[in-house]
Amino acid sequence: MTKTRAVVNIVLAVLLLGACGGKKDVKPVTEESKLAREAFALADRVAILRAGRIVQVGTPEEVYCHPADAFVARFLGIPNLIEGRVHEGGWVETEIGRLTVPAAQGVAVGTQVTVLVRPEAATLATEEEAPHAVRGQVIERSFRGGHYQVRVACNGQTLALEVRPLGRPLPAPGEEIALTLRPAGLSLLSDGFASSDPP
Repeated sequence: MTKTRAVVNIVLAVLLLGACGGKKDVKPVTEESKLAREAFALADRVAILRAGRIVQVGTPEEVYCHPADAFVARFLGIPNLIEGRVHEGGWVETEIGRLTVPAAQGVAVGTQVTVLVRPEAATLATEEEAPHAVRGQVIERSFRGGHYQVRVACNGQTLALEVRPLGRPLPAPGEEIALTLRPAGLSLLSDGFASSDPP
C-alpha cells in the first residue's frame, strides 16, 4: 500500500468517527453523500467506528455488500432490514414475501434472520415474474438520471430502492408497483440470527 493510500485510510476512519460522534442514534451517511462516495472511491480498506470502537474493517466492497450488523448497514444508508425465517431450500419467508437469499443456504431451517435488501437489488417485475413479485405502493419517486430513487410501502415495511425502468413506465406515487428483488442484492446480517423450531 502506498503512503497516499495509508493516509486516505486513516482520514476515512477519523471522518467516520466524527460523523458518528459516539451516539447510538445516528443519521445514516448515504452512499450518495460526498463522504461515502469519496471514501469508497479512494480507500483500499475502510473502518466503521461506533462510540470509539471499530465495528467493521474491510474493503469498500466487503463493507457495503456484507455489513457486520444493522448499525453499519444504516450508517451506510441502507435502511432495508427485513425480519424473516429460513425455510427448506434456502429461501426466507418475510413480511414482504418469499425471498431467495443465497446466504440462507447454510443456515438451519427455522432460524430467524434479518435480510438486508440493498437499494440496487430491485427491478420492475416482468410479466413472467409477476406471480412471484414483491408488491407494494409507491410513496414517492425521484428521477436521478440513470435510475429513480423510489420509496415503496409494502405490508407495513418501507423500502428505499434504486430502480432502473429500462424504457418501461414506472408507477406514479399512489400506484401499485411489482418488483423483483435480485438474490445478488440480498444478504443476511450476522447479528440477526436466532435459532428456533421450524413452523
